[in-house]
Amino acid sequence: MDITSTPVIAGAIIITLAMTALAIFLIYRAPGGRFLRILQRLLAIVAACVLAVTTGALMVNRHFDFFKQAGDAFEYFSVFVPKGAPTEVVADPIEPSSTPEDSPYKVNFVDSDEEGIKKVSFTGPTSGITEEIRVWTPRGYDPSKGPYNVIYLLPGNPGRAGAIQTAIGVQKWVQEAIDAGTLPPTIVVSTSMNIFGQATDCADFTGRPKVESWIVNDVPNVIRANYNVSTNKDDWTITGVSAGAYCSTRLALTHPDVFGANVWFHGYNTPIDGGLANNPSVRDANKLTALVANKDREIPVRLLLIGSKEDPGTIEDANAIKAKAKPGDRIDVLPYDKGGHGWKNWYKQFPAALKWIGENSVRN
Repeated sequence: MDITSTPVIAGAIIITLAMTALAIFLIYRAPGGRFLRILQRLLAIVAACVLAVTTGALMVNRHFDFFKQAGDAFEYFSVFVPKGAPTEVVADPIEPSSTPEDSPYKVNFVDSDEEGIKKVSFTGPTSGITEEIRVWTPRGYDPSKGPYNVIYLLPGNPGRAGAIQTAIGVQKWVQEAIDAGTLPPTIVVSTSMNIFGQATDCADFTGRPKVESWIVNDVPNVIRANYNVSTNKDDWTITGVSAGAYCSTRLALTHPDVFGANVWFHGYNTPIDGGLANNPSVRDANKLTALVANKDREIPVRLLLIGSKEDPGTIEDANAIKAKAKPGDRIDVLPYDKGGHGWKNWYKQFPAALKWIGENSVRN
C-alpha cells in the first residue's frame, strides 16, 4: 500500500476526525456505569491522539517523501548497523561518454511522475545495489550539442531519488540559470540515500549495501553511458541537503578525482547516521574537518557550505570545515539569518548555489 497516496492520507484524516468526534461525544454522553464511562472516554481519547499523530506523520512523510510503503519505515528502523571501519572505495576512471551498446550501463530511461525528469531502476555491477536513478535535462536537450555539466543531488535521511529534484526547484531554478547564461548547459541527477531501506552510510561496510560504490561508480557510469556529459571532473558538482549534505561533502573530499565541486545545504561536520556514526574512532576519522585536513589528500577541492542561524550548528560547522582548508582549496561559507531545516528554505537557497556553481565552472 502506497502510504503517500491521496486516498490513504484522506482516509487517515477522515478516521481521525471521526474518532475525535466520538471521543467528544463519549466525554459528555458515554453510556453505562461510572467505571465503564471512564474507560470508554480514556480509550477514545487515546485512540484519537494516536490517530492524530499517525495522520500527522503520514502527511510529513508525504511532504518529504521519506517512505513509500509502511514496510519501508519498519525496515529502516530495524536494520543491523556495523561497528567496524568502512572499506576503501576506488572510483572508476572518468572516460568519454561513448559506450558500447552491449555495456551493462546502457539502459532505457522512462518518464517519471515529475515534470521533465526521467527515471530508471538499475542494478550496479560494482555495488550490486538495485535502486532508482532520476535525471532532469534542460529544455531542448540535444546530445550532439554537449557535453553537458552534471549536478548530482543527494536527498536527506530518510530520502529517495524522487524526494529532492522538484522539492528543491530543479525544473525552475536550473532552467532559469541556463537561460540567463549564468550556468552552463547542465543535467541534474538524483538517487536514493536509504539503500534497501537502511540508514544512510555513504560508505561501503561489510554486511551492508555498498553505498559509496553505488554513488561514485555505478551512477556516474550510467550517466556517462546514456548522456553526453563532460569527462572533466570540474564539471561535476555533488550536492545534498541535511544528511545528504554531509555525504556529498564527504564524497567530494574522498573522491576529488570524480567531483570537482560540492554544495552543502545545512549539513553537519560529524556523521550521525549509519555505520560511520556507530564507532567513535570511525566517527572521528570521518568528521569533515578531519577529511578536509587529511595530509594525504593531494587534489584541491571547491566547496560551498550553506547554513542558517535558525538551523543551529550549520554555520558553526561550516566555518570549522573552512578553517581546516589546505593550500589550493576554495571553501566558501554562505550564512543566512533566516531559514530552518527544510525544503522551503533549501528551495529559496538553491539559486545562490547555482550562481556559485556557474561562477566557478571551468566552462563559464
